[in-house]
Amino acid sequence: MVAAALVVALIGGSALPALAQDLEEWLERAAQAEYSGRQFTLCDTPDGRMVEIVEVAQRDGVLEVRASFGSAVVSSAGVYQRDSEGTMSVTSAEALSKWSLSDRYEVVFGEPDRVLNRSVDILRIMQGDLVRMRLAFDRESGAVIQAEVLNADETRYCISSFLLFEPSSEEITHPAMVAEVIEPIVNSDRRLPDNLAGFIRKDAYEGPSGSITGFYSDGLFSFTLVAADRRIAVHGMDDAVPATINGALYHRTFSPGQSFHSWETPSGGYVMLGDLPLDLQDAVLSELPKPGKPGILTRFWRKFFG
Repeated sequence: MVAAALVVALIGGSALPALAQDLEEWLERAAQAEYSGRQFTLCDTPDGRMVEIVEVAQRDGVLEVRASFGSAVVSSAGVYQRDSEGTMSVTSAEALSKWSLSDRYEVVFGEPDRVLNRSVDILRIMQGDLVRMRLAFDRESGAVIQAEVLNADETRYCISSFLLFEPSSEEITHPAMVAEVIEPIVNSDRRLPDNLAGFIRKDAYEGPSGSITGFYSDGLFSFTLVAADRRIAVHGMDDAVPATINGALYHRTFSPGQSFHSWETPSGGYVMLGDLPLDLQDAVLSELPKPGKPGILTRFWRKFFG
């Protein structure tokens, strides 16, 4: 849902180099912008085109997103979500606060443009000669009103853009975020490497049944990796289908702005959920244990001893 609220866009023309801290300033202004409107996210995936339309509003640094699948309120304190069945959850934003852009990216400014008949400033985030992300910042409000993410072959992965945009918003009710505080794991775990395909592990947490969850980011994209001693069953991911990636078989599903992969290895199960473009998904998976069934002794042990 948070990914569905992100924004970015098309650009062209000459560009001047910019520093990563300049991007941070642009994003900080965007985070404090006041606006409301309707926004769509469209992603072209190997399993078909995914589209989602949401209502968004932001004021006083608090972002509210409403969609058919529920609602979310995002602030510096965390992410408060309510699904369509009324179930509520709170996610800490601590890991997201440790923002830093990877050295593999460079930020360049493009010529001013117009989006939705509004004047915008254009930023491109480059990975070598590849445009990884295009951002259009509304000149009046500072909000990002259109965004585009590209794959390594220069095809579009996702675009997120406002259909209707107003540089104003009514007051947003900030929910009471009450949740148990879970301390990050200090020591590394062999199942969660410190670095995966250029993504740095920012935090890791212990979960139920011996599982462990890690949050990875390169400052532009991010993913969550869950590892356990056995196959992981994820609620709500029953529509995942088999997909062959790098010669190995995974279960995969997409939603607008998000990809989900699950697989079992001889030593346990893995789940990866993130906003990575297609080639970076494959790059991360290639550095993790390959799918495979556990041996008969391991299966016997799990069945009778936990």
